[in-house]
Amino acid sequence: MLMKDKEYYKTGELKCEGEVLELIDCSSRGSGLQIEFDDHEGCVECLMGLTLRKTKLWKYYNKFGVVILTGNYVVLDYRGVPSVKDGIWTIFRDDGRLLQQIVYKEGAIIDISIFDDDNNKIN
Repeated sequence: MLMKDKEYYKTGELKCEGEVLELIDCSSRGSGLQIEFDDHEGCVECLMGLTLRKTKLWKYYNKFGVVILTGNYVVLDYRGVPSVKDGIWTIFRDDGRLLQQIVYKEGAIIDISIFDDDNNKIN
């Protein structure tokens, strides 16, 4: 089941928001494929029951409400059903200007780009 989720700083400001996938954590998992929805039905290897994992687009904010990080998560079919970064993750300066982009493939860093104050790529 896919649901919206939000996390907050201790002071009450929005920290991040996105979607979570409700999954059954099971020790028999292991295909390594991305999980879009959970069609796993309970079995004797199932562990602690349901777990929530970040998926799809997430936005992270500083305490002043400015977006400082955006990117996608995918959930992989392994024991513990890990949620990992996938695709382009964009990091912004505190004033909202582009700072860096990191390209991930199922959690592994593929490429890193750094930008100057005028949003020109410098590497």
